[in-house]
Amino acid sequence: MTSCAAIADGWRDKDGRRLPGLRKALGLPEGPIALAAFSAGGHLVRRVLEHPADRAEVLAVALADATYTTTWADPKTRKAAPIEAFVAYAREAGAAGRIFVATASSAPNKQHPNGAEVLAAIAEAAGASRIAGEGELPVSVRGLPGARRGWALPGATFLDYGAAFGHDAHATKLAREVWARLVNPHFGGTA
Repeated sequence: MTSCAAIADGWRDKDGRRLPGLRKALGLPEGPIALAAFSAGGHLVRRVLEHPADRAEVLAVALADATYTTTWADPKTRKAAPIEAFVAYAREAGAAGRIFVATASSAPNKQHPNGAEVLAAIAEAAGASRIAGEGELPVSVRGLPGARRGWALPGATFLDYGAAFGHDAHATKLAREVWARLVNPHFGGTA
């Protein structure tokens, strides 16, 4: 079985870009693209977002409990290392008219950081402000189930659902609502 990381690495060209390889592999045309991932699929998206030219072509990223890594900034305090490609995309999103939405759970990830721990590290590194805690959500995300914690910066919203939704429910229950209530309206669609 080939890992998501290995698939994305197979798309890499001589310039370090992966988006052209993704387009070729999937038969997608040139032009703006939206990326969505669940679980380990986040490794595919992360690798596409590593190159600035690829990030510039991605209009939207929606991650459903897909912020996993094996890297700790400090394992003693359970502080995860941020995923730099997601940090870069989050910082660029608002000014470029793009949107980045990620949900995470506290589902165990063996001895590694769970999605919620990594999401918090991404939000902190990107300079996001705290928007939610203990079920409070701002108007901009009303209609979604209440998150345990949340952060935002222009163009980016990060929602930590802790154990309120199991890992699979981020794809089967939350992803559709997140797309309908946050991503679609961002591009002029209705919620």
